[in-house]
Amino acid sequence: MPLALLALAALHFLGSNTSPAPVSKLELVRGLVSFQYQRDLIRIVGERGVDFVLDVDLENMLMHSGASKELLSSTRSAHLVFLGTESIIENQAIACLSKCAELEHKGQSGGVAEECEPALKLLPNNVYVLTAVSYALAHDFRSIEALPYIQQAARLAPESSEVHRIYADVRAHADAKEMEEEEKEGDRENEAHAQKYQERFDFAVSEYLEAVRLDPDNTIAHFELGRHYGSDQADRALVEFREVARLDPTSAYVLCEAGEILAGQDKLDEALVEFGKAEKTDPGFTRAYQQRAEILAIKERYDEAIREAKKAIELEPKFMPSKLTLSNVYMRGGDFEPAMSVLHEAALSDHDNPTPSLYMAGYLYDKGDWDGANTVLREAIRMSPKLGYLHAELAAMLEEEADYGNALGEYQEVMKLSGDSTELQTAIKRVKSKLSNARSESVSESNLY
Repeated sequence: MPLALLALAALHFLGSNTSPAPVSKLELVRGLVSFQYQRDLIRIVGERGVDFVLDVDLENMLMHSGASKELLSSTRSAHLVFLGTESIIENQAIACLSKCAELEHKGQSGGVAEECEPALKLLPNNVYVLTAVSYALAHDFRSIEALPYIQQAARLAPESSEVHRIYADVRAHADAKEMEEEEKEGDRENEAHAQKYQERFDFAVSEYLEAVRLDPDNTIAHFELGRHYGSDQADRALVEFREVARLDPTSAYVLCEAGEILAGQDKLDEALVEFGKAEKTDPGFTRAYQQRAEILAIKERYDEAIREAKKAIELEPKFMPSKLTLSNVYMRGGDFEPAMSVLHEAALSDHDNPTPSLYMAGYLYDKGDWDGANTVLREAIRMSPKLGYLHAELAAMLEEEADYGNALGEYQEVMKLSGDSTELQTAIKRVKSKLSNARSESVSESNLY
């Protein structure tokens, strides 16, 4: 299709700056694929209206795709502008994207893009399909494959804030093949890799800035830009999080993000204020209590920290980080037995999660109970033998205890499970050297007798 016709097609789907088109089913479902934060979807539905009726079947599909009650209510009450019904092909594409959104909503890692990709064959020049597939591919760590699609979307809709946001998101994500090659080459620390990372980082920033220039109220763009800046550019990240809080004062999540940035800068009192605001904004937001407990423990306000951590567990009993935080608070306060009791209960409540056992092993080792730490960690490995980091922890402990032969075996197991790396090669070389020295010393000692 000639570029001019593609541009006209994009205008049909996206509308113009002066009279934006009402939100279609396809746009709404695409939004659920690429939005983890739905305030912007609610806003555009309210501003532009919709061109469809929210019947029972569509409502059920949107609910399965992760639509919030607020979004459904906004869609139900939105101004209705009929532009005609969707074609069979459009409905088939909507079904593909809704399945993709459902998997994203459930937190599935890997394989999500495969549900979106058939929509490309149905509507290869549709901006919403292109951006949805691009987003899904990037989040499946296939960002190199995503690039042609998001670049095509950017040509079709250069004035779309959402296209630029998703372009930034694609560029911000690393590609699995690239990471694998870098790991094999031991390339992570060299200048070429650092330059490649910086170029990707800077490009993503420029696209996020373009997204918020085109739509200053694009909350998710501000939020993702803040996350992208992260602790490396903490002051800039805080500016973006503050803007999100201004645009959406009801967001406890972004207040916690600001709190984490401040905590990372050792501004603990300011961090406590942000987490406290998050608790008041949403009294049921578990993460706010859990994070506040962590900060209070650092400040040695243990009684308050215990109350906060217990509140987090009360709100969400299955949320493992809260249990780990409570155990950590007890340990910081010198209460070993309650800390271990919390971890035992946590381990019993989730047999498939080895993290409580890892914490127990660490606590026991720090107290000088090597046998206890060894027993707990080996039991965790028995339950989850394919988790390389458990073998790595055991290898480090064995090396510390001068059991170099078994440490070498565990490091080699890590290599089998997690692949080679410069750090792992260094550890193996170090342990082999220690093992060789130990054997030489043993031979020398035997020769004395």
